[in-house]
Amino acid sequence: MNFIIHFTLIFLLFEYIICENRTKCNSKTCDEKGGHCIGEFICECKEDYTTLQNAMNFKFCNYQKKSKVYTALIELFFGFGIGHFYAERKVNAYFKMTMFFFLCYFSCCAVAFGVKIQGEQINENNTAVKFFFCIYTCILCLIITWQIFDFFMIVFGVYNDGNDIPLG
Repeated sequence: MNFIIHFTLIFLLFEYIICENRTKCNSKTCDEKGGHCIGEFICECKEDYTTLQNAMNFKFCNYQKKSKVYTALIELFFGFGIGHFYAERKVNAYFKMTMFFFLCYFSCCAVAFGVKIQGEQINENNTAVKFFFCIYTCILCLIITWQIFDFFMIVFGVYNDGNDIPLG
């Protein structure tokens, strides 16, 4: 009998300590556009919202997830990192954009060298044109492969956004 009384007292004390330290749900702690209060202590987020930890202004359900569909479509149709910018993955976006501009640069150089020697006889020993076309082809293959890879990584939910929140 003493065991049951001790256990009950410890349980009630533990519950009192936990409940005193929990944040009550109200309009100051639960973002109204991202969620709503259920009971006294629970803020339930809408499907496309989550809680982003921010020490300055803490609210539950304060962050709208980036759309997986929008990210995938933007990344598929705009091949130079715009989808990564949308998902706030800036390092990937800048790197991909740099690769895209190198592709444009090498294609312009190859065309310029091709036009320059077009009046002359084009022979197989023209190394400058071969070099630029080789670099252009390599970068183009890399970007196409990267584009397909990124699309599937986004669609299958492997990539998170820049705040490490899964795409919604």
